[in-house]
Amino acid sequence: MRTIRKRLAPTALAAALAAAAGGAQAEISANVAVTSDYVFRGVSQTDENPAIQGGFDYSHDSGFYAGVWGSNVDGGLYNGASAEFDLYFGYSGELGGVGIDIGFLRYNYAGSSPSTDYDEIYLGVSYGPVSATYYRGVDVGNDRLGDYFDLSAEYEFEGVATVSAHVGWWNAVSGGQDYRDYKLAVSKELLGLGFELAYTDTNMNSSECTAFAGSTKWCDGRATLTVSKEL
Repeated sequence: MRTIRKRLAPTALAAALAAAAGGAQAEISANVAVTSDYVFRGVSQTDENPAIQGGFDYSHDSGFYAGVWGSNVDGGLYNGASAEFDLYFGYSGELGGVGIDIGFLRYNYAGSSPSTDYDEIYLGVSYGPVSATYYRGVDVGNDRLGDYFDLSAEYEFEGVATVSAHVGWWNAVSGGQDYRDYKLAVSKELLGLGFELAYTDTNMNSSECTAFAGSTKWCDGRATLTVSKEL
């Protein structure tokens, strides 16, 4: 599983007006990344091993977007599945200087038995450097149904790097382990590549992590390095 890799669009309202005037345009882009450890909501998804990731995104001036994204994962966490493929679509825009984003996200884990596939709907708002997003699990077939709240902020030191911070709250609505996760990151683009050095952690102890993820160590604090390329 992963967090949507898009941003709330601060100029989508102007784009929508242009679309209404007959100037609508669409764009398709791709991305690829290599990371030292795929961490999602504070928990390692690859048993602390590297991951290769990538996806395609479609965006329209009206504010509509859709995409697909994939990564390798550890089969022990997803009932034998070694790959994750996510599908998502939504709408982003601006109202009174506040960015809004609403959409649907499906996590697919091919070959997991019993299935660990999962659906979420989400609603996000942003203002300046701060954003907040609420994710709600909607797949009643998954006994780990829950909701997640993400609060993030970032600041760009022009010509130097971008610093970001995140705190998230997972609430297991249908039972299971509730927890918080944290992330601090520094990112910079060099030679056409994106570099991110991050530190993540959760407030789960060893027994809580085992109950939630099946391992005593996947929820521990860790540093990760990710190199990405937009195509």
